[in-house]
Amino acid sequence: MSFPELPNIIETPSHFWFGPVDLAYACQGDTKTEQLPGGYVKVTKTFVARSYQQLPEDQTYDFNKPTELGKQ
Repeated sequence: MSFPELPNIIETPSHFWFGPVDLAYACQGDTKTEQLPGGYVKVTKTFVARSYQQLPEDQTYDFNKPTELGKQ
């Protein structure tokens, strides 16, 4: 099994880039970083979401369908 290439992360006052993706709902502030061996960096960030679910396996996702936690 090969692992995907780890992303570069860039945070600016208005944006939080996870590789090429701008995560618009990453909360500003409270970013924690920790240097790891081999030149890696552990980045911990808080996100705001409508809902959250953890699935037991990969599947096709329907982001328009409300989840149990996101039902209104």
